[in-house]
Amino acid sequence: MPRKRREYTNFPISHNQIQPASLSPKDWKSPSLILERGAKLNFRNEVKIFKQALPQLRSEKQLKAIANLAAKIKLKRHAKLVIAMPAYVGEQNLLAAVRSSLDSANGGGSAAVILFLNASAVTSAKKFQSLLAARKVELEELCASSRGRLQIIDYHFSGSTRMGAIRGLLTDAIALAASNAGIDDLIVISNDADQIECCSNYVKKVIKFFGDNEEVDAGEGLIQWGTALERSKMPELRLVELIINNIDLRPNREFIGSIPAIHAWGANSFFRLSSYCAIGGYKYGMRSSEDADLLQRIEIARMLDTGGFVGFYGRFVRKADSAVVSTDASKLIDSILSGSSLFESLRQFSPSRRSTRNSNLMFSAYSKRRKLIQVSDVLAAKKGNRIAVQKIMNRIIALYRNHEQLKDLGPKELKKFFYSKDGKFLVGNILRQFICE
Repeated sequence: MPRKRREYTNFPISHNQIQPASLSPKDWKSPSLILERGAKLNFRNEVKIFKQALPQLRSEKQLKAIANLAAKIKLKRHAKLVIAMPAYVGEQNLLAAVRSSLDSANGGGSAAVILFLNASAVTSAKKFQSLLAARKVELEELCASSRGRLQIIDYHFSGSTRMGAIRGLLTDAIALAASNAGIDDLIVISNDADQIECCSNYVKKVIKFFGDNEEVDAGEGLIQWGTALERSKMPELRLVELIINNIDLRPNREFIGSIPAIHAWGANSFFRLSSYCAIGGYKYGMRSSEDADLLQRIEIARMLDTGGFVGFYGRFVRKADSAVVSTDASKLIDSILSGSSLFESLRQFSPSRRSTRNSNLMFSAYSKRRKLIQVSDVLAAKKGNRIAVQKIMNRIIALYRNHEQLKDLGPKELKKFFYSKDGKFLVGNILRQFICE
């Protein structure tokens, strides 16, 4: 009979135990995952091992930054959850994003929001301090009304930045701060500064997700693109969501539609801090997809540990469809309007590529692109109009263009794939969901 998570496994910590696991930052994982199959992880034990391994996993400069940031984070002994939100210090949507996280945290007991304002060397030290001062003034009212829930820390990188390093510094610092506060374990939500809003009772739903699934290490919520008005007038935003949820191009008919794969497109993932420490945290060298990589490494470590099949089908890392975050879709809409595929659009997301939100202009530009799916096309497809159905199918294929598994295929090979058994199943699955809503 599987043990419950409170029946922790405690291993004596010794230098000899850590060495076999410390092959490299890429391969490192806690001896707890090596010595006992399916171990239920104890945060206090895992963070001790993690801290001993940090000199092997992080540079001297990174270690100093982690310690400095950890000293600024004040967590209460009974804290259950933290929302970790890294943000470029000049982020345009910052106030709305922080307010949405605070609103969701208000219903989550002792949940805190840690806002990590940062910038790369492209932003001079003088400009960074100027932007930082302006941001703190802008957030002053929220800080006062949050009763200590909102904490702001900052860091100016001396070189170029990668998302793995930004999230890694922040979460490593949270792990050390939680350890210093004597916390038994902590749930960390990874959010982004371009989110518009969280669903009702978002934090409560995440806490319930882990309470109902004691075996689970991590989870991934749903991402919605744009506001409700934007989604109603630009149907391709919903189509993007469906494609992301069905993104595996090697579909297994037993799994698709029942236990979805983990992909973490967009920041709406959450994990136990004990599990984060046990696999060595984020990879600092990753430019993007750091959340997906973290969840997949947790699942791989667990699946290999238990001798199971290596696939992301929901034992230790699961979907939490009730925890929904809406994110700013203006950059995605810009890419769609310019004719980019979904995967080209996602790769183009960066702090240097920003879009000014003007809904009326976006609606007008979208409606003029007749090749894009219009509301009238969806209504016609629901009534069985073959031309409308074919147009939607063509757009699904066009948005899939440039996927890694398809990028080397020429037009004929690409067409052949989508007319194959698996291709038809993939497109048909998305089409049915899109039309039948």
